[in-house]
Amino acid sequence: MRIAYVAVHLERALMQGGVGRKITTQIQLWQQAGHQSRLFLLTPDELSLENVSVFRFDAPQTIAPLRLLFREGARSRALSALIASVQEYHPDVIYFRYGLFAWPLPRLFRVAPVVVEINSNDVDEYRSRGPFFYSVNRLTRGQILRRAAGLAPASYELATLPANLAFQKPVKVISNGIDLSRLSPLEAPQNAHPRLAFVGSPGYGWHGVDKLLPLARQFPDLEIEVIGYRPQDLGAELPPNLHLHGFMQPAQVQALFKGVDVAIGTLALHRKNMQEASPLKVREALGLGLPVILA
Repeated sequence: MRIAYVAVHLERALMQGGVGRKITTQIQLWQQAGHQSRLFLLTPDELSLENVSVFRFDAPQTIAPLRLLFREGARSRALSALIASVQEYHPDVIYFRYGLFAWPLPRLFRVAPVVVEINSNDVDEYRSRGPFFYSVNRLTRGQILRRAAGLAPASYELATLPANLAFQKPVKVISNGIDLSRLSPLEAPQNAHPRLAFVGSPGYGWHGVDKLLPLARQFPDLEIEVIGYRPQDLGAELPPNLHLHGFMQPAQVQALFKGVDVAIGTLALHRKNMQEASPLKVREALGLGLPVILA
């Protein structure tokens, strides 16, 4: 079988982090099972990835309303080129990571049967991003899900959301997973004060990084390492025991984890009306033998 994996808006930080590792692992597993597979990626960033068809969109830096219009126009043009490339690949099935609709996405569904992977409560997630993105997603999500041959949600909660059940599609729940053979339990560190580590990304309020600020202030004997954030991302006066490391490569994260006592998982799923998830950062921390604090 020939499988085209399509992702319509993934930034560099996501592709270099857990999301990118998940996609790479999925493709490798398909190939090990004897299938041909290839990633077709639409991104706003300059990316050079081996065996990946990358389609970049950009927009002139101008005043905000015009920048948004130019950006969406550029995204549509790049998406058109991506769909043409998928068509030339002649896939038997398309595995589509759900993302915000853009024209001419309906053409993709005429190339081959499309399985839509659902990783989030998109209705409430886009609500948190403001009225424009919420309205666009709310009005157009049916253009994607109505045409799907089947859905692959990452949790039973997502599988049973009324907003997804309404389309009456075949469903197979497939949670996020990791390759445990890549990980070995770490030796326990000998820290004078407990060290905690949190991995997240700016712009995703449900990660809950803001909850670490009062924790650090209330317990000054804790040392809290925050990966993925810079001071300008939090916009607040930081307690001296909260250390921001910015984006780090996976090898750098694992090196930092060698000196950590406890990892912290996602802390605010409720902000997008979710209770159940399988974040890769939690699974990877557990795979390294670290205790994990969950909300």
